[in-house]
Amino acid sequence: RLSVITVVFTFLIPLTGKSQAGNYEYGFIVKNNNDTVHGLLKNRNLNPYFYSYTEIKFKTDEKANVEIFTPDSVKAYTVGDSRFVTKYLSKKKRNFFYEIIVEGYVTFYELKLRNFQNDVFFAILKKQNEENELSFEEINVLYPFKKRMMEFFKDAPALCNKIRNGIYNQSTIKKIVTEYNSLYNASFLEK
Repeated sequence: RLSVITVVFTFLIPLTGKSQAGNYEYGFIVKNNNDTVHGLLKNRNLNPYFYSYTEIKFKTDEKANVEIFTPDSVKAYTVGDSRFVTKYLSKKKRNFFYEIIVEGYVTFYELKLRNFQNDVFFAILKKQNEENELSFEEINVLYPFKKRMMEFFKDAPALCNKIRNGIYNQSTIKKIVTEYNSLYNASFLEK
């Protein structure tokens, strides 16, 4: 009976997508020259006080040497179910890896930085085929959140009413973008 459990456990571990050594997960990076390289990634610092969106550790297989990539050398990467792209954060005057939270007509990118005191969130909303994007430098101090969101989503009056009335707020950006994309896909937006 113990050998059956051992055999089942041995076969299930590789299916989880995690590497045995050092919490690496299978994924890929897209370099600035558009080369895609598959391998193992460790995308966050395991220190509980700080998430690192400034570098990723990559190796082609479990026995390979670790390479470190920064947002300046990589356009994007995928690890597990999470996808990240390089975006510039003007407040910090440098590039970071933003996670793609929602992708559609409007894409929602999020950056979480944790320091010893608290979490600080940054967000970018980008409509397809438009140059302008809505950028929040610090979500926890969003002074004109409602006004800016209602202007960005002005072609969806019912959604703007939910934002105006406080049904949607800073903590529900994912819901706002998801609802807007559903309206866009169903052609319910005002022209």
